[in-house]
Amino acid sequence: MTAVPKLDPVRVRRLSVAVNNRPRRRPDPPWVKSLVWIRQVMFAGVALGFILLGAGYWWIFETQRQWAADHSRLQQLALSTQQLEWNTALLEGQLTPEQTKVLVPARPDQFLLVPPAQERPWKPVPATPPELKPIPPLGY
Repeated sequence: MTAVPKLDPVRVRRLSVAVNNRPRRRPDPPWVKSLVWIRQVMFAGVALGFILLGAGYWWIFETQRQWAADHSRLQQLALSTQQLEWNTALLEGQLTPEQTKVLVPARPDQFLLVPPAQERPWKPVPATPPELKPIPPLGY
């Protein structure tokens, strides 16, 4: 059986004095507390900003994707409507299949008349181009 070591009363007293005589921590000054509080608020603000940035990016991405899908569906519906109108006219006998392929001639009220430009004097082009000096770069 092992014997329990005997405690030395002088050593125990030295340890208790050393533990009890530790310098106590002074309270932080108010300006340090305010700086710590500002740091915590700024951290929360930055975290919230990143969350909002991610949500905004997701929203823009999703709305663009949805717009593209809706636009292609709208184009498809417009094409279907045009084909339905042509087929309805064909069935009612208002059009013949040959008329669907012919372009309609323009009416005179649809013409755009532009007055001719004024004549400019004729200048002959020189046979050999004039000698050009190279332009140095701006850095020199």
